[in-house]
Amino acid sequence: MKFTKLISVAVASSLLAFSAQAAGKISPELKEDAEYMMRKVVEDIHERNLSAVVTDTTLDKSIKVVGRAVKFIKARKDKRTGEVFACARVSLNARITASKKNFEKIKRTDEICTGKKSGAVKYVANIN
Repeated sequence: MKFTKLISVAVASSLLAFSAQAAGKISPELKEDAEYMMRKVVEDIHERNLSAVVTDTTLDKSIKVVGRAVKFIKARKDKRTGEVFACARVSLNARITASKKNFEKIKRTDEICTGKKSGAVKYVANIN
């Protein structure tokens, strides 16, 4: 009888420890969603030449992305192809929240360029 109680207590405590450990991490799905939202904010700023701050938030407010144009480059020539690209450099701040105490902040600068002839898009994340 004592042995079964001891085993049940050990199993229950290990389950609690694993669930607490899992609660301390941001899920990969939330990170992928935040990455997608950050790219969309950069694309919106570039397409519309927005100089204002652009904010995107999920309905459940678990992800908030704030983007601001740092620099617009009207003509940048590609060394390999010779094509001219229009570029935008955007500063991004993102906050991913899984719970009140469990959140992650991301701060980075991304750059997106669109070819004037071909329309090819080049996207570079986290430029330093």
